[in-house]
Amino acid sequence: MTFAIRMIRAEAAGPRGEAQRHVDRLHGQVQADVEALRERIGVNAQAHREQVRSSSEWLRGRVGDTAESLRAEMCGRLDAPRSEVAARLAEIGERAETLDREGPAPSIRVMERPSRS
Repeated sequence: MTFAIRMIRAEAAGPRGEAQRHVDRLHGQVQADVEALRERIGVNAQAHREQVRSSSEWLRGRVGDTAESLRAEMCGRLDAPRSEVAARLAEIGERAETLDREGPAPSIRVMERPSRS
């Protein structure tokens, strides 16, 4: 190799070597930044999971309380009609017993409708 070629290579290696060192430093910095972001995302994700879990538990409790309240209200609203039905059934039962004591029930004949022919 001639002296001129070696000189050109040496001159080219200088800037290229400096550029490579600069690229290596940037690459290391980017890797460190990426790792820091991964850790930060992990911490944020864990905090978010805990917040969602807490909110879900609170909401489950509220839904359970609301369901129990509605169940109690509906049972209360159904008690009056239930009592009415029970009273009417008792009344019907008493009337049926009275009719049985008084004698046989009258026979009921079903009347046929006259034909229109």
